[in-house]
Formats: sequence, structure tokens, C-alpha cells
Amino acid sequence: MTILATFPRQLDAGTTRRARPRGIDLLVMRLSLTTLRWARRRADRRTLTREQHTLRVEQMKALAQRERDMMLFVSRTF
Repeated sequence: MTILATFPRQLDAGTTRRARPRGIDLLVMRLSLTTLRWARRRADRRTLTREQHTLRVEQMKALAQRERDMMLFVSRTF
């Protein structure tokens, strides 16, 4: 008489869990991602013309001034 041994289906499925990166591998991955993000921001910054950049800076300054004025108005009211 023979006995059939049953094995879990996962053994023959071929699925394995990946080990999480550690140590130098993790450092290299983070450094490369940071470098890529920096390069993209730098490339995007280069696409603006001088006039567009000046307009954006002026708009940011105007927005900051309006916020300061509003804070002064609110503080004087109360």
C-alpha cells in the first residue's frame, strides 16, 4: 500500500518573496532616486524663459505682501 504525501501548493508554484534591500543596496537606491528627482527639477527649471521666471517671482512677492497686509488688517481689527 502506498501513501500519497500532500504538499502545499506554494512549493511548486515558484513564487518567492523578495528580500528587502538593506545596507549599501538601500543607500544606493535612495541616492539614485534623490539624484533623479534633483535632475528632473533642474531640467524643469531650465524650461522657463526669463520673462516667465520674472513674472512668477513678482507674483509670489505680491502674494506674500497681500498675506502680510491681511494679517495686519486682522490683527488691527481684533
